[in-house]
Amino acid sequence: MALRLTWQGCARFPFRRAHTAISTFQPRMWQLISQRSAFVTPTNSVAGGVKISGRIVETGVYKLRRLGVHPKNIIHGYGSVPIPTIHPKSARAMGRTNDALYCGGDTYYTVTFENIEKLRKIVLKAPSSTAREYGKPFYEVFKATGFDFYKIDPNLFAPAVVLVNNVRTGLTFRSGQINDALLKDTMAVTTG
Repeated sequence: MALRLTWQGCARFPFRRAHTAISTFQPRMWQLISQRSAFVTPTNSVAGGVKISGRIVETGVYKLRRLGVHPKNIIHGYGSVPIPTIHPKSARAMGRTNDALYCGGDTYYTVTFENIEKLRKIVLKAPSSTAREYGKPFYEVFKATGFDFYKIDPNLFAPAVVLVNNVRTGLTFRSGQINDALLKDTMAVTTG
């Protein structure tokens, strides 16, 4: 029997109720959970923004895998992404964190790949700009789907920039660009 827990934020996490519910259904599960620690951060916090921004390399690996690069062929990866500004509403904060990834995420991967032409085509398809919803704030895209992640074009879940260096050939392919205008708009940044 599976137990699904939901919460609004780390301050309101019903740990005692979760313990009671889990131990009622699965005593061994509680024993395992009590030996581990978990940190839960709401998306509309600095910690939540940092946690999600820290997934930029993983986001790129996900996209590269969907396009045909096996993760075992990725030797190294790193990336940078802006930490989103905080919004008091969770859905809006989620929009900002995803905008930071898909409009401001810049990634670099070292890979070993045999087919040069195939890798070049993969890199061209890898950035988030290949998604049909690209250019719209993530919150608007999410809202248009009735807040259902599974209805969003999966091509949107990618970094803005993907740079891939093939150590087999020494060639490097780059695709995408940072979308400063959308980042500035979605993060509600004003100058002056």
